[in-house]
Amino acid sequence: QFTRKLLEPSDLTEEQRQLFASNVLCQEQLKKILHDNDLEGIEQCYMEMNTVEFNLEEALNTVLMQGMSVSKEKQISLDRDWPVEVSSMYLYGDNLRLQQVLADYLACTLQFTRPAEGPIVLQVIPKKEHIGSGMQIAHL
Repeated sequence: QFTRKLLEPSDLTEEQRQLFASNVLCQEQLKKILHDNDLEGIEQCYMEMNTVEFNLEEALNTVLMQGMSVSKEKQISLDRDWPVEVSSMYLYGDNLRLQQVLADYLACTLQFTRPAEGPIVLQVIPKKEHIGSGMQIAHL
């Protein structure tokens, strides 16, 4: 946390800022996993979800970063395919759980993909559904 507070106001390039933001999200995700020790709730299929505003693209980039080392090791390219609108999509929900599920799915995909099979592409086709006054559900 000290390093994070020290680097936040510094003059970072845009790429460094994105890397820094992804690093922070990875730390938060790991902290949530380590502190999620409600085994009784998990056994009863009950899990408490947070509701925070988050940027979808930042969450997706964090997921891709988590798979980078394995993809390089296995020589499998990780690509992304989503419309520009994703970069400005802010959602309300549990971004850390979303990252956790997508990162696990990506890890499984990397585990069972051979380099000759081509790249792994994280594709997002966002679709919004109006459910009330000022409320929408985002299908990803």
